[in-house]
Amino acid sequence: MTSIRALVLAFLSTLLMGRAAVSEIGLQPAPAAPPNVVYLGFGYDYALFTLELGYARALQFSEIHRALMLKADFTWPLMAPDLRDFRARFGGRIPAYQYKWFQLPVQLNLIVRSTENTAATATGFGTELTVIPGYYGEAWFLAAEVTWDQQWSTYIKQSDTYREYGFSEARDGWYRMSAYKVRYGARVGVLIRNRVEILLRGGYEQDGKWDTQTPPFYAVLGTNVRL
Repeated sequence: MTSIRALVLAFLSTLLMGRAAVSEIGLQPAPAAPPNVVYLGFGYDYALFTLELGYARALQFSEIHRALMLKADFTWPLMAPDLRDFRARFGGRIPAYQYKWFQLPVQLNLIVRSTENTAATATGFGTELTVIPGYYGEAWFLAAEVTWDQQWSTYIKQSDTYREYGFSEARDGWYRMSAYKVRYGARVGVLIRNRVEILLRGGYEQDGKWDTQTPPFYAVLGTNVRL
């Protein structure tokens, strides 16, 4: 039974953690800048191109000289769009520390992932914690990034085909701590005329014990518009 569980978790990791191409917001909107941001991105992630659309709004806190970015985005496969195969994120970002040009933004997201194919239907819930220390100027930035993406619980329902040709003992139900990913990378971006930001990010990723996919890197190109 332990080996069956391990194989099911490996299957879950492959399905749910391979859809994480993420665009981001680089420079925080200034107090006088438009507070709304619409962003999109696409990239290479497990050899799978994905498309992300998102919206963010800056809330300025003049007392602490910080801006809290509240955001929500939706991601799905670009080559074969399917609304049942998606990732939705809801979260926020704020500079935990800043001194002159140096900032240490911290970002926390709640994540819902879903996928459906001939083998199974799976829906997972997790969190994503990212720290982004670096240089943040008025018109461009350069920063490192470290992300911990943890899938806390996943519900999977296997198809008859999966049981017949895969694992006959597989059971439907919830699987906890089903997958995780740690990423180490860098990002660079430029803000054009205070309205349009172009951002490139990429790096190395370390996957959970059940996930054996390669190559272990990611690269994402994104843009956002301040409204």
